[in-house]
Amino acid sequence: MLPSIHLLSCVILMGFLFPFFGWSSLIVLLGGFFIDVDHYLIYAYKNKDLSLVRAYNYFKNVSNHDFKNQPLILHFLELTIILIGLSFYSYMAFLLTLGVITHLLLDFIYEVQTKSAYKITKSWSLIFWIKNQEWKINKMRHFL
Repeated sequence: MLPSIHLLSCVILMGFLFPFFGWSSLIVLLGGFFIDVDHYLIYAYKNKDLSLVRAYNYFKNVSNHDFKNQPLILHFLELTIILIGLSFYSYMAFLLTLGVITHLLLDFIYEVQTKSAYKITKSWSLIFWIKNQEWKINKMRHFL
């Protein structure tokens, strides 16, 4: 999904939250927009390139969106569960969690709309990602 969609959704959410939380509602941006820094980190690592512009252009190409084998750590549901737990103790964590959940929901809707529901392109769970890596290693050993 384009970053502008995530940014717009965060700004709208911040508009609703501002009367209740004031400028603290800006924390929604961390969870809803800047969560995509993990995409950039994967690009930089895979391509040995720190250019933000080239990374953005790389991801604009739909064929470069297969993250199934990449650990998008900020998108894992386990992190979201931890944030939900922290939300009971901190309003800042609550605002961050609202941003993260909004982001993940938009990503999931995008995945379903652009792919079919059974072929999701990114791993949504650290546990399943690790299991998938173990399965691949075991499959390779079988052929050796």
